[in-house]
Amino acid sequence: MPSILQHARQTAEKHVQAAEDAKFDPKIIGRHKDNPPRVQLLRSGNTPGRPMIEFVDVGGKFINVKEHMARARESARRRSVKDKKGVQAS
Repeated sequence: MPSILQHARQTAEKHVQAAEDAKFDPKIIGRHKDNPPRVQLLRSGNTPGRPMIEFVDVGGKFINVKEHMARARESARRRSVKDKKGVQAS
């Protein structure tokens, strides 16, 4: 029985790692996992004394890969239907 549990744990860890790696797929996010996150400082408005706002690019941390890929497939399907009808894309 313990070998079954160990195998299940290893399989689960592989699935989790594959899901995390998929979030950094260049087709989805356009940036590799090894690149450091970009930090951008912007001033909020022109008023003196306003604090700087720090924006940090977190990459694909909050992307639902399955939903994103489903949207991409649906978009491609709609594009092909419009092409078949001869409708110009707007």
